Amino acid sequence: MSAKKILTGESLQMEKPPSKTPLKVLCKSCDHHWVAAYLPMPMEKCATLLKSACCPVCGENKAIFLDVSDGDKKAKGEQA
Repeated sequence: MSAKKILTGESLQMEKPPSKTPLKVLCKSCDHHWVAAYLPMPMEKCATLLKSACCPVCGENKAIFLDVSDGDKKAKGEQA
């Protein structure tokens, strides 16, 4: 941002950042839900991230699944 625009009071048009969608996961061992990543993200990075994901509560790294519970509630018309 230039000093001239600040001093003259010209309005600045900022680009809106792309919307980010949380990718929620579930630990089947302790039933903990958390956000593992925010999409959009390159597929390779997302796959690498999810492959190495482990539960922040119990440390499990084999029983991590995508959390679809919010989608089920929305489909049934229930409040999430």
